Amino acid sequence: MLLELPTADEIDDLAARTPNLTVRRYEYDLVDRKMDLDYTPCKGEAVVVAVKDGGVLLMKTKGTSLWTLPCDRIGMHETPEAAAARVAKERCGLAVRDVELKAFYDVTRHYQNVSVKRLFIVYSCRAEGDPDVSAAGTDVECSIHFGDLDKLALEEMDAQALADSL
Repeated sequence: MLLELPTADEIDDLAARTPNLTVRRYEYDLVDRKMDLDYTPCKGEAVVVAVKDGGVLLMKTKGTSLWTLPCDRIGMHETPEAAAARVAKERCGLAVRDVELKAFYDVTRHYQNVSVKRLFIVYSCRAEGDPDVSAAGTDVECSIHFGDLDKLALEEMDAQALADSL
């Protein structure tokens, strides 16, 4: 099993600053797929719940109906908070402020050739400006959603991250 987690000191620091958080566990069976092991290691993933004027930033790949929260790997020499700000900027072209830890998700994905255990760290923040789709690439759509979140197709973890953050 590959473990991709922040260091013990980083986890202790996050937990000490937010003592009321609980960790939710998710397990996914992806044994029909192989994990590509030629990638840069990480220490978890930052999930961003960016709020602006009462709406929430979501993104999706054009041609699909599934909306997701901006999310990306936390670099080996990057703090989780810095990763959250980078994710919002790189994925949707948004600057953020008031980044606040909201949840931890312990996620294990079982692939055909390996299992990967990764910590997802959920942050809420305030978005500044409007999404810039050119930052995300031509196949991605980013937009602020108001009041229609219960009608959108969301993955289970994204729906839980919204509930934990809003």
